[in-house]
Amino acid sequence: MRVYEAVAACLADSGIDTLFGVVGEGNVALATCLSREHGVRYLAARREDGAVAMADGYARAGGQLGVCTVTHGPGLTNTVTAITEAVRARSPLLLLAGAVGRTDRTNRQRIDQRQLVAATGAEVIEVTDPRHALRDLHTALGRAVVRSTVVLLDLPVDVQMASTSEPVQRWLPPVPEPVEPAEAVVAEVARVVAAARRPVLLAGRGAVRSEARQALRRLAEVTGAAVCTSLFAKGLFAADPYDLGVCGGFATDLARRVIAEADCVVVFGASLNRWTTAKGTLFTGTVIQVDTDPEAIGRWTPVQFGLVADAAVTAAALADAIEAAGGGRGVHRSPELAAEIAGYDVAAEFPPPRPGAPADRLDIHPATLALRRTLPAQRQLVVDVGHFMSVPSRYLPVPDPTGYVSPSAFGAIGLALPAAVGAAAARPERLTVCFVGDGGLMMSLSELDSVRRYGLRLLVVVMNDSAYGAEVHICRHHGVPDTLAWFDPVDFAATATALGLPARAVTSVPDLEAAVADLVGSPGPALLEIKLDAEVSTRYYQDFAGASPGTGDAAAAAGTAGKRSPSAPTASLAAAPEPVPAESDAA
Repeated sequence: MRVYEAVAACLADSGIDTLFGVVGEGNVALATCLSREHGVRYLAARREDGAVAMADGYARAGGQLGVCTVTHGPGLTNTVTAITEAVRARSPLLLLAGAVGRTDRTNRQRIDQRQLVAATGAEVIEVTDPRHALRDLHTALGRAVVRSTVVLLDLPVDVQMASTSEPVQRWLPPVPEPVEPAEAVVAEVARVVAAARRPVLLAGRGAVRSEARQALRRLAEVTGAAVCTSLFAKGLFAADPYDLGVCGGFATDLARRVIAEADCVVVFGASLNRWTTAKGTLFTGTVIQVDTDPEAIGRWTPVQFGLVADAAVTAAALADAIEAAGGGRGVHRSPELAAEIAGYDVAAEFPPPRPGAPADRLDIHPATLALRRTLPAQRQLVVDVGHFMSVPSRYLPVPDPTGYVSPSAFGAIGLALPAAVGAAAARPERLTVCFVGDGGLMMSLSELDSVRRYGLRLLVVVMNDSAYGAEVHICRHHGVPDTLAWFDPVDFAATATALGLPARAVTSVPDLEAAVADLVGSPGPALLEIKLDAEVSTRYYQDFAGASPGTGDAAAAAGTAGKRSPSAPTASLAAAPEPVPAESDAA
């Protein structure tokens, strides 16, 4: 048996049933063996960064290992941005990459693949001996899952083609024991939480991975706490009457008010970065952080208590201790707050209609409310980076935390479309809705063909303002001419139609609602192009994406130029290291 055949057999025996990739000289034998000999579903991307993003979306939406494959040299260099995104988002992902043969010194595609990928923060395992190839594969699989990261398995072509007698053994994912909190710390923290009058529980992705939802809801009931999530745990408390939604920059005004009034915030598996804390402006009371990673405690935000422990186990222990002492004093779980949450009208937060707005362009805010009314409740959202992203992220609910995916940890645009292909492949029973700007879609336009080829239940919503919208508003905030951020109009609906996708372009709310009903009614993929008014600035950009305090001259210059200038944030972390929007996957 050759090494590539043994690797394929081991992956298939270990339960890997989906592979994303782009084939070339360095990986075609392995990919073909997996597909033809072992029946592994192979979804081909048009570009290698698309293949990695697909595997990333598959891992996030499906809560499982994503696997992808590319060839050597340019096949691997094309993946760097997508790998960096997956690493910073803590996605468990195995990348099988061909490498130039060890003695092939003149091959023009030779490159130091270890050094290239190591720069992204991913781990690299080089297979240099055919006798140990499967042992290396098991190591790579284990590291990807246990450490929630990207692992490159570097496979030189000559090693792949070599014979091996190493037995094929099934890899079984490890089942780690949950980290128990110290009893003395639980007792001390329980007293603090029980005494709080306005407690709030904040859950991040670590709480999702710990499956802590029920334990956290019980703790909320025992303490009288309201609940909320980080952006990447959006939907964890769906249907809870005291769910405030997302905490941080994408919070509603109601959520921001209740969280800001909290005298105690207990954080489970969220890193408390600048996005979750709204640049440090949100928390005024005692902050308690629970995470299995000791380095996550207080990394971005000072905390008064830190527990290095599993989210679910800690929530249960705190609930037990507080219940045994007679329960908490919290007042948030009241009929009044439940009624306020249930009746809250998000439209009250929207800026007024822009005077002189063109009739053939939509304001993103009412357009998103129309989508909220017409899209199926059982959906998953995949949201790209851009000026538009805060509005669907803020105002469109999802049924559970796997229903929201945003490849935004590295701040790159253009990864959402391929990520949505992976998410749709992981959750075919739901409608996947991919929100992407015109700039991001132009960067990943080739993957519209992948959407068409696989017939996935996927609606691509193009937020088309014919500009790099974020840069338009940033330029104006700083008094810089915005001419370089504008582009000629592109007819994306016509482009999608030419590629064989049902598509509609809309310029009014009634047309939007009719188009959604028509496109979602079909079983396969479709594209909806919403022509947006680029002059409308979202609340998020007005509140958080402007200059830091002390840059009032730039803001004033923007104002004197006759452009609306976002207000400066009330606090800045400009002097601190810039954190990524991803959060700890530890619990």
